[in-house]
Amino acid sequence: MTKTEHVPAAFAGEPEKRIRYATSCYTWKDLLIPRYITIDESIRWTAALGFDGYEITNLTDSWMDVPYDLQSMRRTADSCGIVIPSWAMAADWSLGIECQAEKAKREMDMAEVLGVRFFRTDTYVKETAEPYADEVTDALRELADYAEKRGMQLVTENHGTFLCTPERLLPLLKKTAHPNFGILYDGANFAASDSDPLEAAVKLAPYDRHIHMKDAHLLPKTRVFPGKGWQETLQGNYWRCAITGQGNVPYEEILSTLLSAGFHGWLVQEFDGIEDPVEAMTEGLSFAKRLIKKIL
Repeated sequence: MTKTEHVPAAFAGEPEKRIRYATSCYTWKDLLIPRYITIDESIRWTAALGFDGYEITNLTDSWMDVPYDLQSMRRTADSCGIVIPSWAMAADWSLGIECQAEKAKREMDMAEVLGVRFFRTDTYVKETAEPYADEVTDALRELADYAEKRGMQLVTENHGTFLCTPERLLPLLKKTAHPNFGILYDGANFAASDSDPLEAAVKLAPYDRHIHMKDAHLLPKTRVFPGKGWQETLQGNYWRCAITGQGNVPYEEILSTLLSAGFHGWLVQEFDGIEDPVEAMTEGLSFAKRLIKKIL
């Protein structure tokens, strides 16, 4: 089975239909967690801002602590023309393969209620001794089958401190070797691991199924710590989440590479910076549309 066999009908046809735009409940978290808005309201606002879709990210994590009702979310999304294309689950397979696999299946069952087509499981969030153990890749293949039966594509993200470089992701993808298992590409996460995001796009192009179009400001470790919002990369440099298009991740070259390789799918605005999230989403979406218009 090839990647394009997973392309929803909505992406078929004219070139401009190859791409659709989403944001994430993670981007809304500073409004959701204090209960300034409900998750249903954030879905309606997502439509009002001009997006096509709304990604569910870390909704079941205790730190999110956001009330939700799946059926209500589905009705709200349907009523305002919003697709829920993806569900991102936090996981760490070093905590136990069986329990993480069962958690993923439970959340896939929840995601199915929303009509989700891409399901993310993290794999490792820290350094680990046996990242490519047979038990892990066997479990990922089982989950890829489970997802496929529910009309979903299983993806893992370049996320955390171990599987955040293409050199570490490729062995996992090749050993798992399942056509329904691929990558959720996040340019800022590659930058935060001191990897070249464009080089990563080239190396992982055959596996990229879903994209977080997150951007990053970058500074060298020779600088004094910059302050609020800045974090250290794996090699001790500095990075801060940027409004998409205003940072150092070369998205024109990245998306040109991926579209040339046949990518069809969603560009998700995932933002965790110090600017206002609504402004960040609005500006990021506008940039993404200008960029795709130029490329296509």
